[in-house]
Amino acid sequence: MLKRIQAHRVFILTTFFLLFLGGLTLIPGLPVEPVPDISPQQVMVSVTAPGLAAAEVERLITFPLEASLTGLPDVTDLRSVSRSGVSVVYLQFSDSSDIHLDRERVSQRLQAARDAIPVPGVTIKMGPLATGMGEIMQMQIAGAGYDLVQLNRIMNWTVVPQLKLIPGVVDVNVNGGAEETFQLTLNPARMVAHGVALHDIVQAIDSNNISSGGGFVSAQDEQRVIVGRARVHSLSELGAIPVRMARDGRAIRIRDLGQVEMGTRTRLGAVTRDGKGEIVNGVVLMQNGASSNATLAAIGKALPAIKKSLPPGVTLDIFYTRHKLTRETTGTVKENLIYGALLVFAVLYLVLGDLRATFVIISVIPVALVFALTGMRVTGVSANLLSLGAIDFGMIVDGALVVVEHIIVVRYQVQDRRAFHDLAHDILRSVIKPVCFAILIIILVYLPVLTLQGVEGKMFRPMAQTVIMALLAALLYCVFCIPALAAIFLRFGLKDRETRLVRQMRAAYEPALAWCAARTRWVLVASISVFCVSLLLATRLGGEFVPKLDEGALLVNALRLPRAALDTVLRGVTEEERILRTFPEVETVVSNTGTSAIPTDPMGTGETDTFIFLKPRATWRTAKTEAGLVAKMNAALQDHLPDAAYSWTQPIQMRMDDLLAGTRTALAISIYGDDLARLSRLAAHTVQALRDVPGAADVSSVSEGTMPFIHVDMNRDAAARLGISASDITETVEAIGDISVRPSSLIMRSSPLRYVLPLAPCHRPKILPA
Repeated sequence: MLKRIQAHRVFILTTFFLLFLGGLTLIPGLPVEPVPDISPQQVMVSVTAPGLAAAEVERLITFPLEASLTGLPDVTDLRSVSRSGVSVVYLQFSDSSDIHLDRERVSQRLQAARDAIPVPGVTIKMGPLATGMGEIMQMQIAGAGYDLVQLNRIMNWTVVPQLKLIPGVVDVNVNGGAEETFQLTLNPARMVAHGVALHDIVQAIDSNNISSGGGFVSAQDEQRVIVGRARVHSLSELGAIPVRMARDGRAIRIRDLGQVEMGTRTRLGAVTRDGKGEIVNGVVLMQNGASSNATLAAIGKALPAIKKSLPPGVTLDIFYTRHKLTRETTGTVKENLIYGALLVFAVLYLVLGDLRATFVIISVIPVALVFALTGMRVTGVSANLLSLGAIDFGMIVDGALVVVEHIIVVRYQVQDRRAFHDLAHDILRSVIKPVCFAILIIILVYLPVLTLQGVEGKMFRPMAQTVIMALLAALLYCVFCIPALAAIFLRFGLKDRETRLVRQMRAAYEPALAWCAARTRWVLVASISVFCVSLLLATRLGGEFVPKLDEGALLVNALRLPRAALDTVLRGVTEEERILRTFPEVETVVSNTGTSAIPTDPMGTGETDTFIFLKPRATWRTAKTEAGLVAKMNAALQDHLPDAAYSWTQPIQMRMDDLLAGTRTALAISIYGDDLARLSRLAAHTVQALRDVPGAADVSSVSEGTMPFIHVDMNRDAAARLGISASDITETVEAIGDISVRPSSLIMRSSPLRYVLPLAPCHRPKILPA
């Protein structure tokens, strides 16, 4: 059968050529990433409750939320983070589960979670369908004459909706600025004089900010919709809302009880850049399973239209894209593949001494590579540093080399003068078994890698799949195409001769072989000795899961006292950015303080992630290595800003470590217990002990101090005598902190807004203890 197939050389070569062209058309759609995405199957649920302390968030929100989400199928891990004003629960599912089904199951539990949380007015959201590798672009919106509140509104209502229409974009995390609100600053003296309580004001606003539908009315062959509209659209309308009637029959309105003005909601974080102050930025999140290069290309096509839709003077500055890292990583892989192919070509030519035979052999390289890339495209394997970097052209050409070299030997040493295609077929039959066996042995070595699970499987399975597909393509090409090509290009003028390089190597090898054959005992002793020394040296080697990828950016986490106010922290962060900008290697510095709008990594206001985007390494002057640059930057920060603890990593590396273990480092120690004070002491002792460990360069504790609180406890007897309910007291306490209570949707400038009910600052000392 194989002989009949080999007789149709033109058909075979045409078929492989058409398949080759078909593969080239599929390759542009291949997902390209710098490294494999090892993110777990994870669903994030966040709850925002501004004003609640971390302990209250843990007890009133996180614990009921965790209890509502337990028992879901395929859940492998459940962990949570409780911060002041925000709670985040992470559910990890098995890799074999369907992430869309997992999200649907979590969504079904959210209603039960809302009922279980005793705190009114909280917002429960499920995180976007993105992974740790999803942050593919960061942009800043700016404009002369626009404040941060206006820029935040433009970003949320003009830029984000257009970005979310782009295929592959699942969401945009907008940070910086603040959400605009109607703000009512109450005067307690006026409230007492008019006999108005806080809940009267809340009830008045809720009952006067509604809409209703009245159905349809048919008249004169026409149907009209009846709508009752009582929505508040302006500050004057809000101030005119009546609260109650005075004794003289005059209506007591909202404006009679305080000042109505525009304000902002309580902020849980902020963004600064280059030591120039606060900014508003957006982080584009890529959908799980999408291709970053395709998504970034689609964003690039949509950006001109998005920029045209912005108000006059407003600009978008793209200061980070994944494309740069992907381009550099794939560029390294392409360079290695090209050099590898050239090296194989040179070695084959030096050994065989015939250019035509060399070209016939190395023709398997592009075919195997294209077929492997096509298989990656079909099976959903991304092209990255590991999957493509594992391709070995030496293994790929091995079968073709055996066939072609055997043809040369038989043809000119045995002086076989049969028809060349018959000779090629017979030689293929004689060597096909050892060739197939050799390639299958190599494939067999990679089969255990396909059984890996978890992080190891996500990291190394794509590598094994790519190599196996390349070897199978090379084997098929060797069986069907190499004999046909040999019959076409090697029929005439082929000589079997020993090249000069082979003669020189043989001249050195044969005496060495004879010497070793005469002294087998000494050779055996020397071999065993070298092996034992190698084993001894192996015990002194360090170990890494994978080599660290140079991302071209650094991330420094600055941890300050949690009691520090946000404005105080931002002053320190701004100075930190100015120090980092003095290094000529730094292109731009962006700092995220506190919790972002989508709390993928909730932090307190005393914690800051500073992203340092670096220039190309060829322009570095301060240090030649990343470690040296980090050491000098850390020393500069410690000298000028010793009020913070600094820890260094890289953006993608930090995100992966945080997703896999809930910590920002590859090595962490967890201490469990229910006494926070004792846990803090144990953490401090542990840090002190680990700093003396050789190789420990950056040791710190996640928690550095506690937040001071003012507890307002209700005296039930006194409240009963005065006729005051617990809700009256808690509402008053909530109003002190400038937080939203019972949010009511207000419409202004096509933006949904919420109102806040703070007490005037001049009256707060009357409530707060000395």
